[in-house]
Order: sequence, then structure tokens, then C-alpha cells
Amino acid sequence: MDRLNFALFALAGAFWGCSRPNPQYCESDAACPSGMTCDLVHRQCTSGSVDAAVDFAMPDLATPDLSTGCTTSATCTDPMKPICTNMMCAGCTKDAQCMSKDPMRPICNMNQCVQCQTSMDCMNPLPFCDQTGTCAKCTANNQCTSLLCKSDGTCEDPNNITYVDSGNNACSNAKGSGTMATPYCQIQNAITANLGKPIVVYGSNTPYMPLNIGSMNATITLIGPGRDAMPAAVVSSANATTAINLAGAGNTVTVDGFDVKSTMGYGVYCAGGNMLTILRSRIHNCGIKGVSINNCDAVLDEDRLNGNSQGGFQINFGSYKITNCMVVENNGPGPGNPAVDLSGGTGLFQHNTVAANVQMVGIGGVSCGMNNAKAIENSIIWGNSQSSGTQLFGNCTLTNVDIDETATGMGVRSMQPDFTADYHLVKDAPNMACCIDQIQSSQVDHDFDGTPRPQPVNGKFDIGAHEVK
Repeated sequence: MDRLNFALFALAGAFWGCSRPNPQYCESDAACPSGMTCDLVHRQCTSGSVDAAVDFAMPDLATPDLSTGCTTSATCTDPMKPICTNMMCAGCTKDAQCMSKDPMRPICNMNQCVQCQTSMDCMNPLPFCDQTGTCAKCTANNQCTSLLCKSDGTCEDPNNITYVDSGNNACSNAKGSGTMATPYCQIQNAITANLGKPIVVYGSNTPYMPLNIGSMNATITLIGPGRDAMPAAVVSSANATTAINLAGAGNTVTVDGFDVKSTMGYGVYCAGGNMLTILRSRIHNCGIKGVSINNCDAVLDEDRLNGNSQGGFQINFGSYKITNCMVVENNGPGPGNPAVDLSGGTGLFQHNTVAANVQMVGIGGVSCGMNNAKAIENSIIWGNSQSSGTQLFGNCTLTNVDIDETATGMGVRSMQPDFTADYHLVKDAPNMACCIDQIQSSQVDHDFDGTPRPQPVNGKFDIGAHEVK
């Protein structure tokens, strides 16, 4: 055979070899021999053993790691390449591969084997699907379909909750309402029913009517969608009525995740020996004070008090624990209306930011009264109106406070803090030494946004309401 004929013969053989039909090609299980199934990703019949499948057709869409050989998927430890394909670790392409490798992570999602894609794949005691695709404990109410995460990290049963949703066309204030399907229309009706259940309130574009809590001797827990939710659960008064009024006695009341305002009255008023806790809420644009405490025990944490005409917080008699709060831009005619007035109470004031509060007459910062000393700790007191050169009044004891005036106390400094528009601290700002990584220890383990303190873990604590990540 001469060279030309030999070349033509070889070329024909090569063409024939490249064009033979793939005996493993399939478009459905029916095209495969008995005992085999069709892998629709590769269009090939497989024996049913995921690890033993041979790729006769198109390349694997999940690119294998050519540097890592394998014999079974059990030897593939990289979560991004969990499946052994053609003796190389690669991403998964279907659920069956993940189920075969680990029944506890049976779902293929973005080439990774995961336990869940949404929280619907999870249940108590691990009801929330986290970013790694793992069922975990809940840490926030919006991680639960019931909208209530309990302190143990499980989601509350909807049957143990009273619901309020003015935006639900099926809502009713009739007796027997309060389910997710037929919620109450107004919060007051749910309180009056006194069913002994926590009350979950949906955000609404229409404000809820003011609340009046009498002498019920009840534990009342109100759960809103959050301080900055859109839409928020707004409790509002358009006249001199207080938005949330605890006028009776003997109640333990928690207000968590609400937007509260009163055009001409108080935002929250508490009297009569009640116990009041306000968490993750915004109390603003009130005609008098944001929060007024008169013979109550009060806890405020992660709250924003702003735009109130006669100050953000006042306590005339009772105890207080105020942490991680931003009391800012409360402006009014004065006098005697500082942003924070602790003069009539006893308690703890730590990791708060009191800034840009201006009274036309008098101080805009903090009043401690003339009796027992009030401790102001780990806080920023900055840019508030002054009287006779100070934004403080009375017997205040400062520890680890950044304040823009001459003051004494352990850890007191005067350095301009670098704020964002909403009074968070700016990371890597020129004046970091004012507030960031300044405290060795603190009993407050989170900040205004719920971020754990300190950041980083085992580091130093920041001064003020915000802990920089």
C-alpha cells in the first residue's frame, strides 16, 4: 500500500472511530439496559452506583479537582467538591449523589451537598437553615415561620401565639380571633383578650392605634417585626394621647421591635409599679418625651430615641438598665429637658451613644440629679447643647466616656468620634482611638444591632452603642 492510500485509510478509520454512536447515551431510563438509570446531566446510562459511574459523554459540569484523586466520595473532604467523579473530587450535580455520600446532607445545591435549602427543610430543635445549608438554632424572630424565636433557639408553636395584622383582610377584633389565618386587627384587642400568649404583630402601612394597659396583673409580650423593618409595626397617636400607656399596676410588659410616636404626647409612659422592657424599638417625634418612667422598673436595650421635643428618656422614680441605645437629635425648647434624665432613679447606664441633642435653653446631654451619684459608663456623650460649659448636670460619675468637654473619671477622653449618618462608628477612621477597641472587659455582650461584643472575639470592647466589626 502506498503512502497516500495508507493515509486515506487511516483518516477514514479515524473518522469512523470518532463517529460511532455512544452505547451509553440516553434521554430517559427507558433507553438504558435493565438495572441502569439515565443520568440526565451527562446523557449516559449508569449502573446506579454514583461513585462507579463512568462518563462516556459530555464533561462534568462541576469541574473536577485534577490535583485530588479519589476512589469514593468518602475521600472527598472539600465541601465545594464533595463527589468522586472519574476518580477526581468534583461538585455534585444531583441529590442522589449527596444522599449516597451522607444522608444527613442529602440535597445538592450549587454543587455542594447541604442539609437544607430553606428553613422549610428544617424543624425544631434546629429550625433555621443557615448560610452553610445546615439546620441550626434560630437567633431572630424572622428566622421562624411562627415569627417568634424562643430563648433556647427553637421556634414557638403558632398555636401558642396571638397574632395581630391590620393589613390582613381576614383580620377581626371579635372574640376568638388571633390566629395566623384570622388575626386581630388592633393590638389593643389582643391585649384586652388577655389570652396569656405572646402577641406577634405584623408590620403594616397603616399605624396601629394607641395602647392603654390597665391593672391587669398580666405578663404582656408584644413582638413586632423590628426597629428598622419595612413596613414597621407603628404604634402612633396623632394628638396628646400617649402612644403606649402603662397606667395600671402589676403588669410585666415587653415591647420588642416597634416604631412608636406621638405627635403631642409621650411615646411610652409607665406608672404604677409596672415592669417595662423596651427592646430593638424606635421611639421618635413625640411632642413630650420619648420614654417617661414614674415608679416603674425599666430596661431599654438596642433602642433608638430621636426627634422627641422634650428629651429621649426620663425616670422620676424606679430602677433602670439602659444599654446599647442611641439617644440622638432630640431637640426642644428646654429648660430641664436633657436627652437623658436619670435624676430620679437608680441603675445601670452602659454602652450608649448620646449625641447631637440640642435644647434652646439648658443642657442637651445627661442629667444625673443632685442626690446619689449616677454612673455613666462605656458611652459617647458628644455634640449636645451645653449650659455653663457642660452638657452634664448633677452628680455624674464617668468611666470610659468620650465627651467633648473637660471632664474627669477613669478612661475619660475627648476625641471627635467618626460617625456615620445614623451614628454608627466608622471602621478604620482617623479617630479610632476615641472609641474602638478601648475597653478590656464589659458585662454587655452585644451592641445596638445585636452584634456580639467584643469584635473580634477575645479582643477589646468599643465605647458607645455600636461595636465595629
